[in-house]
Amino acid sequence: MRKLLLALLSLFCAVTVVRAQGPPLNATPEQLFDAGMNAFTEEANTRDNAVAREYFRRSADRGYAPAQVVLGFLYDTATTVPASPDDASSWYRKAAVGGDSLAQWLLGRLYLNGALPQDDLAAEKWLTPAASQDNPFAAYLLGRLMLTRDYTKAPQWLRIAAEQGLPQAQYLYAKALAEGRGVA
Repeated sequence: MRKLLLALLSLFCAVTVVRAQGPPLNATPEQLFDAGMNAFTEEANTRDNAVAREYFRRSADRGYAPAQVVLGFLYDTATTVPASPDDASSWYRKAAVGGDSLAQWLLGRLYLNGALPQDDLAAEKWLTPAASQDNPFAAYLLGRLMLTRDYTKAPQWLRIAAEQGLPQAQYLYAKALAEGRGVA
């Protein structure tokens, strides 16, 4: 029994030391991101948001889109940092340019909802590729935008979101069908 307890204690100590060391010096962006997630989601007494942000920043600086989206989200929602739509849009844009549909939707949302100076053209620019990748939230926002700009295009986007279960899109799509706006 004593040997088993010593073995378990040794294993616990080894795991604790490895976790405390973080990623290796030559860590990949994915390893840095994982280390950031570990630091961000630990128990309350071991969580370190500043360390997590640093790992996310290092990963994002190496072009890792998920880390760029997380940093954008932190600034967008004022989670562990002061709110900054400009910083949020900067990080989202880096991932969006690389084709990340989540970042495209989030960036388009910032332009559409006025967190940045409202710009319907910029919102459409970023929401369109995300909606084209079947992102239901981007499709819904794009459909809503098209209701005011070009109602004939709205139903195609609302349909994508409606078929994926968004109730607000289902309502607007049904309304378009009932009124015959943009559809036969």
